[in-house]
Amino acid sequence: MRKADRLRRSIERLPDQELKARTWELRARLAGGGAVLTEAFAVAREAAWRVRGRRYTADDLRAARALHRRSVAEIQDGTAAVTLAAYLGALDGRGLHLMTDGQAAETSAVCRFLGLSVATLTGDQDDGERESVYAADITVGPVKEFAYDYLSDNRCSGPGERLQRELHRAVVTDADLVLLDQAFDRLMVSRDDVPMAAITVGEYLALYEHLCGVSPVAATEAGLLSACYGLKVTLVGTARRGTRRDHPDLMYANAESKLRAIAAAAAEYREEGRPVLIHAGEPELADRLHDLLTGHGITPAPAHPRRPLARAGEAGAVTLMREFGPESKVILGGDLDWLAEEKVLVSGLDPVLTTAEAWEGAVAAARRSLLPAWTASRRRAAEAGGLVILGAQRLLSRRLERRLRELAGQQGHTRFLVAADEDWLAALARAVRGVIEDIEPMGGRLMGYTINRIQRGRERGNTAFRQTAFECYAVRSGIQQAVYGLRRGLVEGPHPLAALLAMAGEEHAAVLRAGAAGCGAQARAELIREAVDEAWAAFQAELQAMLDDLWEATFPDPEVAAFKDTAARRLEELQQELRTTIVRRILERPAWYTRPAGDAPWTRAPDHPGPG
Repeated sequence: MRKADRLRRSIERLPDQELKARTWELRARLAGGGAVLTEAFAVAREAAWRVRGRRYTADDLRAARALHRRSVAEIQDGTAAVTLAAYLGALDGRGLHLMTDGQAAETSAVCRFLGLSVATLTGDQDDGERESVYAADITVGPVKEFAYDYLSDNRCSGPGERLQRELHRAVVTDADLVLLDQAFDRLMVSRDDVPMAAITVGEYLALYEHLCGVSPVAATEAGLLSACYGLKVTLVGTARRGTRRDHPDLMYANAESKLRAIAAAAAEYREEGRPVLIHAGEPELADRLHDLLTGHGITPAPAHPRRPLARAGEAGAVTLMREFGPESKVILGGDLDWLAEEKVLVSGLDPVLTTAEAWEGAVAAARRSLLPAWTASRRRAAEAGGLVILGAQRLLSRRLERRLRELAGQQGHTRFLVAADEDWLAALARAVRGVIEDIEPMGGRLMGYTINRIQRGRERGNTAFRQTAFECYAVRSGIQQAVYGLRRGLVEGPHPLAALLAMAGEEHAAVLRAGAAGCGAQARAELIREAVDEAWAAFQAELQAMLDDLWEATFPDPEVAAFKDTAARRLEELQQELRTTIVRRILERPAWYTRPAGDAPWTRAPDHPGPG
């Protein structure tokens, strides 16, 4: 980092065009085997100051270096680290995938200023558009869009039809949520409502040659990230808590008493002008809390699908939160930049159809018009004591609970409320039975310590469960890669007939050479593709059924071992079945055969959230 600081003065003196030219110099040096990290960081840091008016800190540089070394960096605001790492990682020209549910505005602006191409992946693009997006130096988009295209590429009908380049580098924002909480979300493509190919988010991400990410809370999951993805966790800087108070839990006799207490507390805080964020978790709790809040004359703030907490910091706002979104902190007064963009969108101006200058000018004007009311709201919320976060249930890990508490930033207070009739507190409930009804809520340090000990045991069990689940899904992923590798050689490779003969073996080679001569290359490719896709769809359904049974049984060791043995044996059987099927179909089908035009197209099936 000191080397980057020493370069600052000389870099600062460069005019814009010379600063941009450094990108091509760095690319040439990297192609020749030279080291470029220090200068790349210095160049990107200076560009960020010129484009965004932001000075990157030593912590930002340390976090970016951790990303380049294949780590998850725990840092409160990872925007700068992602920008630095994306610029450096894209210099090799092999393509970098930035996986985020946000806009990546700062990363895009800095990298474009320095001459790199940045394109955004969206769900409404056709194949031609998506191919262009993947050709960019940096491709930005949600992880599930990347994963769906991977499935699509592995059902292509010939060479040159793939959308994605190699799975080289991926940078993941909110890495803990994506790598752990979304890991078992299953994505599928189907034909006539029949699943033909599927992959989980975790299986897809594990395929990248270089995977890294940023998260405000990852340290407590370091063991799981290492075991499942081979990733280290690097702590960068320490968050200053300021005046925020994280209160001990309060325990109520039953869930209804707890929810009524939350609604009453929210009403009181609202009267004081404090914003209140309630994490409800389960839909049933959220629905009941909504009814109780309505009874107090409170209409919870509606959540925007892209930025559910954009208004959560407004003075007197009460927000019901069901799941974590892209925000790492609630901004008192509201997210002014987002509110300005929303105001422009409501006016009818489309950022896609208008020029960048017109859009930015309209947003700046909207920001100025909103600033007085925003400033007043922010001041009132701060003077009242800041954000209040109330958790309607404890979460499954310290990581998620830290993430929830950190939304309050350095001001305000946080508290979880629990009920004695919750299953996981059964032992504690027996100890306080007979007294809690008279003195609820029960609280204090001893109660908080006891609940935390129970929670730690619950977390250890969940971690062990998820690690074993990852191991089993990795078995399925390995089989998938073997099948896809076979398919690529037979359908997309430079010498498909040679690959076919090698797969068929000596016992089929002679008769296959004679049969292949009467079957054109296109017809042969269609037959092979059809056979592999059908066999893999059936085999994958079989594997998924076994995995579902294991999940329900909580992955007992004997059954896990049996699954691994069965999967390996079935792969060998599948390969033999494919040899037989492909040879038979080639010998039976005439040269003019092609797939019937009426076959249903491939479509995305609805996402399947992980069973955990």
